Amino acid sequence: MKAIVALGSNLGDRFNFLQNAVIEINAISQNRVTHISSVYETLPVGGPAQDNYLNAVISLETSLNAEELLQKLLIIELNLGRERTTTWGPRTIDLDLIYFENQSINSPNLVLPHPRAHERCFVMKPWVEIDPAANLGDTRIEEILLKARLHWSQPFSNDTGESMKPTTVKNILSFMFISMIVGYFLTSIYENLTSSYIPVSSNTIIALTILNFALLYWIIIFKNRLSEARDKNQVISQRKAPPHPLVAARTVALSFAGSRAACLILGFYFGMILNLLPNVELSPIKSRIFMALIIIALSAILLGLSLWLEKICRIKDSDDKPGDNASFA
Repeated sequence: MKAIVALGSNLGDRFNFLQNAVIEINAISQNRVTHISSVYETLPVGGPAQDNYLNAVISLETSLNAEELLQKLLIIELNLGRERTTTWGPRTIDLDLIYFENQSINSPNLVLPHPRAHERCFVMKPWVEIDPAANLGDTRIEEILLKARLHWSQPFSNDTGESMKPTTVKNILSFMFISMIVGYFLTSIYENLTSSYIPVSSNTIIALTILNFALLYWIIIFKNRLSEARDKNQVISQRKAPPHPLVAARTVALSFAGSRAACLILGFYFGMILNLLPNVELSPIKSRIFMALIIIALSAILLGLSLWLEKICRIKDSDDKPGDNASFA
């Protein structure tokens, strides 16, 4: 059964409460979290004066029925310090069951679909992000979002500014161009200051080779873990859990760092080669250019592996465009 759960927090370490809630939901043996939206900082709607919220939406596959899932969510709220003292008041965590496998339920404890979901941009926007083709009743959620009039802000990324965006060709070329200029002029400066040619260390080749093998190993491990978690041939309760959200986030950061470092190294040594080419007939220059070409090749491999890892981590939405805000698994 597919379910949509909205998460919110405006007390304490809000981002940490959201992360822990996702971990707890996924830790339930009958559940498997499949998509996690970006985190949005939003103004409170209703209730007393209070701090801004962080909101997100997740989708999950579950073998629980709707009432059972609701009870599990209420227990997680209690475990994370939720206190129900004021209507629409501040809370450490709020977990709302929004949708459950096209079911319509109207019981004393549960109404589905959530009766106020269509009024809340902080629910609809992240839901559209992870499942733009979904319907709420007979209406596409994208259409509902366009008609909504509530205020909400930009994606939030743990108090560090903008959320991560996919690496683009523009990113790669800009990093390479800047480092190429640095490599070209630094080679001349070194030669003028020391009256010798800039050295090219074989240690760089060894380090890049080890790094490439380590990154390839992690790609294989991470990709297999995701594949096992998404194996449709296994019943939900027997599927392996997807990678821990913190592991996934750090893997995304690793892919970003790897691609940027590869661009800087590749550009630097390409600039150095351009500077040395006029003297290519000299034996010391030939050996340096040869080693620099090996480093460039290894850097290109590192760039390719990093972009591959980033692609594996991305949750591809049907409306993704290069440079758009992206979700990561």
